[in-house]
Amino acid sequence: MATHQTRELKRIGENLYVSDHGVYFAWFCVRGKQIKRSLRTEDKALARRRLADLREKAGRLHGEKQSSIQFEELAAVWLGSIRSEVKASTHKRRAGCVKQLIPSFKGVPVRSIRLQMVEEWKVKRSGGGCAQDVQQGVGDPQAYPEVCSGRQRSAAG
Repeated sequence: MATHQTRELKRIGENLYVSDHGVYFAWFCVRGKQIKRSLRTEDKALARRRLADLREKAGRLHGEKQSSIQFEELAAVWLGSIRSEVKASTHKRRAGCVKQLIPSFKGVPVRSIRLQMVEEWKVKRSGGGCAQDVQQGVGDPQAYPEVCSGRQRSAAG
C-alpha cells in the first residue's frame, strides 16, 4: 500500500511558502478557488517573480479578467492540466492539434471565437475537401480521392 507523505510548508511571505526541501510554493485564492503550485525553484527572488506571474495568470483564468484570456493561453493551461491524466503519446497528439490551431486563433480572446471562425479554419485546413479529410488530417483531397469516396488509402498510396 502506497503512503502519501505530506510535507510541511513554512510561510515566507504573502502567498509564498517553502518546503523542507527548499522548494518554493505559491498558495492563494482567486474568487474562492484555492491555488497551490510549486514554483519549481529554490531561489527566493525567482520564486517571488514566478508568484507574481502565476497570480496574474490565475487572475485572467479565474478572476475578473477571465473574459480576456486568449486562445493560446487557455490552450497552454489545458495542455498542462491533462499532462498527468493521459498517455504521453495522447498528450503529444493533442499538443500537435493545438499547435495547428494557434496560427488561426492566436491573440483571439476565447469568448470572441465564434462558429463561423471555426468553420473558416476547417475549410482552410481541409483545402476545400470533405469533412473526412479534416478528421484524417489529409490536406489535399485531390491526392487521396478514395478517402472522400469512403475507401481507405492503400499502404502504397
